[in-house]
This record gives sequence, C-alpha cells and structure tokens, in this order.
Amino acid sequence: MAELATTALVGNILQFLEVGIKLSATARRAYKSIDGCIKEDKDLLTDTGRLHSLISSIQTNRSLTQGNGQAAVDDSVVQAAKACDEYASELTTLLETMSIRPGVTRTSESLRVSPRRILKNGDIHDLEAKMRYTGTFEELLEPLRILARSDSIKICVSSRPWNAFDEEFKNLSYKIQLEGLTGEDIRNYVKEELGADPNFQRLSRTDSRCSMISNNIVERAQGVFLWVILVVNYLRGGLRNNDDYSDLLQRLNDLPDDLEEYFKYMLQTIEDVY
Repeated sequence: MAELATTALVGNILQFLEVGIKLSATARRAYKSIDGCIKEDKDLLTDTGRLHSLISSIQTNRSLTQGNGQAAVDDSVVQAAKACDEYASELTTLLETMSIRPGVTRTSESLRVSPRRILKNGDIHDLEAKMRYTGTFEELLEPLRILARSDSIKICVSSRPWNAFDEEFKNLSYKIQLEGLTGEDIRNYVKEELGADPNFQRLSRTDSRCSMISNNIVERAQGVFLWVILVVNYLRGGLRNNDDYSDLLQRLNDLPDDLEEYFKYMLQTIEDVY
C-alpha cells in the first residue's frame, strides 16, 4: 500500500509540474512580447480583422443589383457571412481576455492571464468544432457556383477527391491532383521501406504478388504521405509476426483511407490488457 501511495503522490506531483511548466512558459512569452499578446493570438486577431472587413463588404453590397437585375450578393452568401461574423466576434472576445492589459504590472498580469489561457483553450476548441461544415455537398457547392459567376472573383478550392467535387470541377482548365504529383514518390518510398525489410525480402522471393502491395498503397493513399508512413509501419509490424501475402493484404484492406478513421481503428484494435 505504501508503494501505491508513493506512486500516486509522484503522479500528482508530475501532473502539477506539467501544468506549472505550461503556465510558466505561457506567462514568459506574454511577458516578453511587446504588447502582451503572444504571436499565435496576434495572427488570429489579424485574420479575424480581415474577415470582419470582408463580411462588412458583403453586407454593404447586399442591396446592389447586377445588370440583369439579380442581386449582386446571394442571400445564402449573406447568411453565411453573418454566421462567420458571429464566430469571429466570439473568437475575438476570447483572445482579448487572454492578453495582458495595458497600464498594469506585466509580471503579475502575465501570471494572471496564463491559467485563463489554459482554461479558454477548451472554449476555442468548442468554437472550432462549431465552424466545421456538417451540411450536404450540394449546399456547399451552390454558394461557390454563385461566387464563380462574378468576373471579379477568383476561387482556389482544395478538397479530397470526393465524387461530388470530381463531378463539379471535372471541366476546369486549371486543376492539380495531389496524388498525381506525389504518386511516384510514394511508390519509391514504399518499395524502399518494405524492400529493406528482411522478412519482406524473403516473402517476395516465394510470392510474386508482394510487388502488388506498393501499387495498392499508392492507389489508396490519395497523395497523403502521412497515411503511407503509418501504413508501411503497420505492415512491417505484421511482417515481424511472419505474416504472409494474404495476411498483409488483409491488414491493408482493414485500414480506413481517412486519417481520422485510421487513428480510431488503431485505438480500437489495441488489446484490452494494454
């Protein structure tokens, strides 16, 4: 029992030290800054200010009409701008509460702000979750179509190669597919990493189908190198357990293509004993 009590005490001390280090580091950064605001917050405030200006312009032009009599700004764009403005204002308020107030002692003020920053981080993450899009693809594409009709607006869109986006943008003159740019690099990486594994070398000599694994990985990676690195490491773990080609293919097929789903899968497959 004494050992357990000691272990628990040490754990609490380490946890306290971790929080203390975070508080001290944040306080020091705020103290050393010129205006009492750390760089990450300044960048967010700058971006939020630009967003406010853009939203103001949209709201100003909502009553204007084009030559064909249609509104210069669609109602859906105005509604989206209004929602963004509310989130931006909420974020600005959160950030302002975490900066050092002018005219006070910087040392004590920086120490006051630091614990507040750690507590407010949860609010910022909640705000970030609110801003994630949860509607349909069509609801997302329609405002883009409206904006694209304007001669004074150019749009740069980045997305995963989902069918709705492939169909919508298939006729564009300027289009870059990430998997087309990184495919050969991914193929070389997979061949080098697996080819250097003694277990994979032995398996390749007895089963020619092993050469198909790299092609399978390249096709499913969709240009995402991090996914490839994680998958290769996972397969090498199987090779250490003497997996044959069928086992490796099963491992590969069981893995989700999406990174977030991949991490969930890996956590769910950890044995309960761990």
